[in-house]
Amino acid sequence: MGVPSLEYTVSMRASFPRSCGFGGPVPSHHRTGRAATAPAAAGVPFPAMSRGTVAGDPVRAGILQAAAAVLAERGGSAGMADIAAAAGVERAVLDRCFPSRDALLHALYEAALADLASRLESARLDTVPLEEAVARMTRATLAAACRHRVLGLLEGPPRDARRVERRLAGPVRAVFERGAAGGHFRRDLPVHTLAEMYFSLLEGVVSRVIRNRLDVEEAGAAATTLFLSGALAPAPPGE
Repeated sequence: MGVPSLEYTVSMRASFPRSCGFGGPVPSHHRTGRAATAPAAAGVPFPAMSRGTVAGDPVRAGILQAAAAVLAERGGSAGMADIAAAAGVERAVLDRCFPSRDALLHALYEAALADLASRLESARLDTVPLEEAVARMTRATLAAACRHRVLGLLEGPPRDARRVERRLAGPVRAVFERGAAGGHFRRDLPVHTLAEMYFSLLEGVVSRVIRNRLDVEEAGAAATTLFLSGALAPAPPGE
């Protein structure tokens, strides 16, 4: 299988808010306005937004953090006034920072992608054996996805997010290419198919973590084991 097909798969799926179900149906409590039973799934707290994401603006950062919490708890029923109140700012301040609800959601999307990109870079996937690289990649993706699950309210990614998505695709693509080139992955399935199966597995796992059926560590270990057990090349006869 050629690299362009793998690049396509990774670049399309590495945008974790969509690949982890955030572009799909919104959970029922988001549609109806009922509060989620556990706003911080699996004990994962809402993160402080990075200075890079908000251009060093503490007011903007505070609004984004408050918005993530309010929208995760109340979903689509939360209005801009609710977010302003939670952030402790006047509505006019909120409107200056984010002129529309879409602008706010897009900023949250970019913060989510930047968070995952930072996690993947910090994981140093290229310095560890393949199995550990997959485990680290899985843990990073699950942790970031659960922290930013509010993005199910976003209809689609902002066009300018492609730059960050490409930043995500690089380290993920490298793991799959290394597995194929080193003979670690089974050869009866194309690499792009393995990548697609991996992301599909993560989608299901994230949904279970968000619903508090698994914690992040347990889910990460299970997803890694399930994927690698079916992806690693079988041992030669006699071994």
